[in-house]
Amino acid sequence: MKILILAYYNPWISGGGHRPICLCEEDIARGDEVVFLFESDSEIDQMKKFSLFNSHRLRLLRRDKESGKLIAMHQQAEIFETEDDILEKWRPDYIKSHNPVESFLGILKKAKEKHIDIVSIADHDSIRAYSEIMKNNYFDNSSLPIIVPGVEFTVSFPEYCERCHILKYFYDINDIGFIGILKQNREAFNNRIHIWFKSIEKNLCLQYFFSKYDIRCSEEQYRFYLGTHRNPIPDYANLMEYLFSILRPHGIGVWDIYNKIIELNQNDLCISRRHDVESAMIRFYKK
Repeated sequence: MKILILAYYNPWISGGGHRPICLCEEDIARGDEVVFLFESDSEIDQMKKFSLFNSHRLRLLRRDKESGKLIAMHQQAEIFETEDDILEKWRPDYIKSHNPVESFLGILKKAKEKHIDIVSIADHDSIRAYSEIMKNNYFDNSSLPIIVPGVEFTVSFPEYCERCHILKYFYDINDIGFIGILKQNREAFNNRIHIWFKSIEKNLCLQYFFSKYDIRCSEEQYRFYLGTHRNPIPDYANLMEYLFSILRPHGIGVWDIYNKIIELNQNDLCISRRHDVESAMIRFYKK
């Protein structure tokens, strides 16, 4: 099977409980072919460090925000120069999306022309996309595939890294219970901001760099950052973007953080905690 994935972030940026790469890891393991089309240029220089980056079944393309031009992220993706190459020559059997952006409307129109007739846009704990869809009457736009209303609920599930997502389709925006769940999740996300920054205060690695380079990091700064972000819902992706927005000007990147965690962890006298951190670092490195 050939699968096209539309996303805002590159596959390995974590967000809302999983990384976009989770959309296709099992597909690739099954032998399916995947074209992953994303838009953000955040952390693209780090992608080659992940083993799946070199898979011949994965083709990574970034869509330039300004020009709309497709940029191949590795050699196996160079066969695609335009979206038409993907839809007409490669011809996907299935389209998935993760935080899609408005600029992908064009490719959805082309997908309709190629007889991909039904899509669903499901964002994390939010139905904001559908206010735009209804405002622009996309539901009744015959040039687009049929759009099925969807939302991605974050739920507690200890057996799956503490959280996972449940997809709900065909919701009723007038359902009081449904709106209540969305509100409850939004409040939980806001509470998480406070918890995150309490953890950051105790994070020896981050505090080392903050102290060394006199970097200011605060809950208030992050909330202001969210107000300017395309996705104002607090999640790990935009938290990481915020942190690296204040670290990068001092030349501090992902692997500087990684190496400092390894170094500090070796001095931890708690054996079980040291083992847990070592295991987490190994998982990160392999991904």
